[in-house]
Amino acid sequence: MSNPKVPLAYYHQPDKRLRATQEKLFTALRQLYTAQTPYADVTITRLCRQAGIPRQTFYRHYQNVGQVIEYDMAVMVNDFLQQIDHTVGGTAQSAEIAVKLMLANRTTLEMMFWGDVTEQVIQYIKRDMHRVHGYIKTNHRDDTLRLEMDARILIAFAKTVTLHPEFTRADFVSLFKQTIPSPPADI
Repeated sequence: MSNPKVPLAYYHQPDKRLRATQEKLFTALRQLYTAQTPYADVTITRLCRQAGIPRQTFYRHYQNVGQVIEYDMAVMVNDFLQQIDHTVGGTAQSAEIAVKLMLANRTTLEMMFWGDVTEQVIQYIKRDMHRVHGYIKTNHRDDTLRLEMDARILIAFAKTVTLHPEFTRADFVSLFKQTIPSPPADI
């Protein structure tokens, strides 16, 4: 009997209104970022005004401005997992898929550093890696620590991508393969 492949990504789509709100907020936040607004000057009131949404709507979904960036980062992580799910030999292609997504979302990554939400994103990635890793039947006591280290290395790699636009995609794929452990092939 063959082992069925377990989907790694979440396929539940959030409510259309939440997606529309997130899109308006993130677009407004991106505009503030590209205008070189200091993050400390981005208040909820200012962001809501720029996005054209009431503050009450903001507070229905978020507690602070950084969560708008965190949400988009979570979507990017899930996009990565969906692409792994839909690619033949997906885990073997993880470096190419990850680098492609990072390059396509370079501004979002820059915004993560600008908004100082890297620790929250690291913890999200660690939880997601732990969830995915849970499909593999291992119980090593150092798994949680290793997954956190992997998440931190991934974010450090993302920082390198944002700081070095002169490197090619092939350069980054090569570096990724040398730096970041490949996911197990049996998931």
